[in-house]
Amino acid sequence: MSTSATALAVGSWTLYALGACLILSRTISRAITLGSFAGLQLDDWMMVLVLIPFTGTVFCANGAISNIEPTVLGTTAALKMRFALEELQVTTSWLVKTCLLILYRRILSTSRRKRQILACASAFCFLSYLAILILLPLWCLPVTDYWAVAPTNAKCTSYRDHSILTLTLSIATTLSILVLPLPSIPTPRRFLLGVLLLLGLFVLVSGILARYYVLARPASSVYLIWYVAESTLTILFANLPFLSSLVSSTTPNRVRHFSSGLSLSRWPRSYKNTPPLRAQRERLDSTAASISTLSPVRSQQLCSVASTVSPPDVEDVWGDTSAPPSIPPTPIHKLSPSDPPPELEVYWTMRRPSALNADLEKMGKETQWPLR
Repeated sequence: MSTSATALAVGSWTLYALGACLILSRTISRAITLGSFAGLQLDDWMMVLVLIPFTGTVFCANGAISNIEPTVLGTTAALKMRFALEELQVTTSWLVKTCLLILYRRILSTSRRKRQILACASAFCFLSYLAILILLPLWCLPVTDYWAVAPTNAKCTSYRDHSILTLTLSIATTLSILVLPLPSIPTPRRFLLGVLLLLGLFVLVSGILARYYVLARPASSVYLIWYVAESTLTILFANLPFLSSLVSSTTPNRVRHFSSGLSLSRWPRSYKNTPPLRAQRERLDSTAASISTLSPVRSQQLCSVASTVSPPDVEDVWGDTSAPPSIPPTPIHKLSPSDPPPELEVYWTMRRPSALNADLEKMGKETQWPLR
């Protein structure tokens, strides 16, 4: 096996292991949340189905190098792998996009306009996939010239027209998938928006590089590793948000406490409107000082009212600084296909107000006495 074939095998199967682990981790996380594997929803099963074309993509990418077996039979087998690679790689990417569209259907179905936009995006993705599959054999007639050693049609050796069409439709569909959920994500989730945009940018760049090397250097094997990289990054983009509950449930308590001290708890949250702990303590000290200036009778009344209010639980109320960074969602044993996934609730809803601030305001209202 040549050096390029060895490097391709190591890189492609490493990326395959990463993508397969992401799908497996997402499936386990969803099974934990939903109570059993029988409760998995449609997009979960479709993501498991992605493993079939994804495995075929990696296998065909490694078999598409013609110098593995420098014979006519080996070259014909490599060309057949090359033809199958186009079909399997496109199927992998579009199946992942289908999973995301199904997820968006459950999350973005709050208004009629959003449903219409989502329906148009879904129809566009479906028609794009059909166009790629149908036009691939039509670019080269007869189709057998794709794996012929000396084809009569020059278009059968470069995949030029097919690559241009696939690149155009891939960029358009990826951008639509990337832009659809952005208006529904609350603005405080700036870190989440940055991660989504960065992953989407990586998917676009990998797809562009894969098709560029097909057009510019068709005799080289560089494009093969980019085919696998595009599929892996697409799987990463679709599965990463589902792993938060699995990570939080397997993280040791000491690590959770340390990360909470670094303000890393629930990474999509924003602490812009949360007063620091020092300011909260100064507010309590100022309240105590103002009470001490009152008359003994009024101070006794305020203290008696404050004593009736149960002290907040530090571990529960001050969850922004000392509680675990993320609590796994409560297992749901019955979930309809139209219900949004509970793991993503923290990403799609506004940040809850600080429990400490709420209790301070409550105590302040209950301890207000008319001063005469």
